[in-house]
Amino acid sequence: NDVWVSLPVGSEESYTFRHMRKNQYEEMLFRTEDERFEIDMVIDSNAATLRRLEPIAEEIEVLSQKEMSTPGLDKESAFVKAGLAGKTFQYSLDNRILNTIHKNSISRLYGDAGPEMLSLLSKNPAVAVPIVVKRLRQKDHEFRAAREVLNRRWREIALVNYYKSLDHRSLTWRTTDKRATSTRTLIAEIKDRAANAGNEGEAAMSVRREKAKEEFGSFYEVTKGRYLNKKMDLTNLPRPSGTLFTPHLSLMYENDSWAQRDAYRILAFALERGSISPGDKERCY
Repeated sequence: NDVWVSLPVGSEESYTFRHMRKNQYEEMLFRTEDERFEIDMVIDSNAATLRRLEPIAEEIEVLSQKEMSTPGLDKESAFVKAGLAGKTFQYSLDNRILNTIHKNSISRLYGDAGPEMLSLLSKNPAVAVPIVVKRLRQKDHEFRAAREVLNRRWREIALVNYYKSLDHRSLTWRTTDKRATSTRTLIAEIKDRAANAGNEGEAAMSVRREKAKEEFGSFYEVTKGRYLNKKMDLTNLPRPSGTLFTPHLSLMYENDSWAQRDAYRILAFALERGSISPGDKERCY
């Protein structure tokens, strides 16, 4: 089956890959696309119904003019010779002319009175068809004007949300960074690298590989997984110096007590506001 593919609503959120989940900016873009698709379908179905009924309305108009211009037919004899509703020509509308799309379009225009209007189209098409055609033309202009207004709003929404929607890690980066920069994680990584000559141990590498699979998908092993097994050569690294490693900020203190006071304030702030476990807080105190 290469013609029709079905994706049940809601199943797109059931993937195990984190990058498959939509963030709030993607939701805005998807909602915009849904609105654009909906109004396009309304306009297209309305135009299709109008194209179907316009020839019938023109034919009714021609027959009506022919009836009015029939020679030798006065008002009294017209009612004698005429049939239903005093018409010489009797009009009938084949039910096969209007399919489901056309009927839904007409029902959308008249709301609760839609079934009644569909019934009148079958019973008295000479009167109902011109009225429906006029209504369809009016709504066609209104729908197209509304789409022009909405296109400007949708363009603004796309400009604001497009680049933000590309950040597929926006849902998890806070939790991931908090876990990766916690005191326990940093100490465990330092101990692991110290025990393995500066490289990650097999257990730590296995955990990182599993997390990468969960985040990037099963194709991670083929694309990036092979780089995890490489060992880092730390023998030729230069020693730290002022030219290679410079701090982001340098402060000069005239008194060591001031430096100790500021360091204490920084540690106290980190303990109160930072993501430190209660056990680490007790050890710091």
